[in-house]
Amino acid sequence: MNAVFADTRQALYVAHMVMALPPRQKTPFRTALIRAMEATPNLTGMQEAWLEQLRGSPSDSTVDFGGLTSDEVRGQCAMVMSAVDSKLPAPERAVVRARFTPAEYEEIGAGGQRHRRYFYGPGRVEGIRYLADWLAHGSAITGPALDMLVAKAFANHERLAVSFRDMAQSFGGNHMTYARAFPKIRERLRELEAVAVSRLDDYFAAMGLITPAGVEA
Repeated sequence: MNAVFADTRQALYVAHMVMALPPRQKTPFRTALIRAMEATPNLTGMQEAWLEQLRGSPSDSTVDFGGLTSDEVRGQCAMVMSAVDSKLPAPERAVVRARFTPAEYEEIGAGGQRHRRYFYGPGRVEGIRYLADWLAHGSAITGPALDMLVAKAFANHERLAVSFRDMAQSFGGNHMTYARAFPKIRERLRELEAVAVSRLDDYFAAMGLITPAGVEA
């Protein structure tokens, strides 16, 4: 049996996306997943490539759902989510939630003025707040301002990000204080994320979710 996902990051991204979809949709699963990805702001290059594969023929996709029903696909994704909860320490679990939980949105306005308002859902907010607390002991910035800097590190759409000047207006201080602190915070979160992904690699390979490193799919 081929591995379902190309790598751990893809497994995490797809699992969070799939589990955010309502179960047993009338729409074919593949179509529902395409629509969910199309609604996601600012896909990465890898995610854009996979979306194009989904729009093409199933045989071209780097995610192998061949022969699986929609319930079985959700089962594979549930295994990924369960591993996040059971295999990762709390800070790593939080960084995965903050990175891979899809942004939510609502349609606002009317007629030709309709547009989407993007926002972080409860799971992503919980992860961000945990990470802010985790970083607080080594940061000169604390409280809601630190929450906002952490959220900014995971913003994948300009409508989700807040400028440093806006932060200064909201929380006080000079905007350059936030600008100087941000790169260090972002780097620490990237390092933590890399550790979490590495920790899951061997487990996902053993479970057949990804192809082990050095083995051709």
